[in-house]
Amino acid sequence: MEISPDHRHMSVNLPPTLAVAIQLFKGRSSKAIFAACPSFRNMFRKGHFWSRGSFYRSVSNVGADTIYRHITEHRAK
Repeated sequence: MEISPDHRHMSVNLPPTLAVAIQLFKGRSSKAIFAACPSFRNMFRKGHFWSRGSFYRSVSNVGADTIYRHITEHRAK
């Protein structure tokens, strides 16, 4: 995962039979983040860590090393 001020890059490996459930991921991860960092409650007073939007896509036509390189090189830009 690479974190930028306005968006995140993550690579997640899911079996093709599993439907992508971004909202479920966002809900569970925000709960874990707030549990791990209680001070974030002061920064996100409405309790929303993630924005409503999302973008995801399959990258099965490239290798994991290509995805990793893209995510890590994004840091330098």
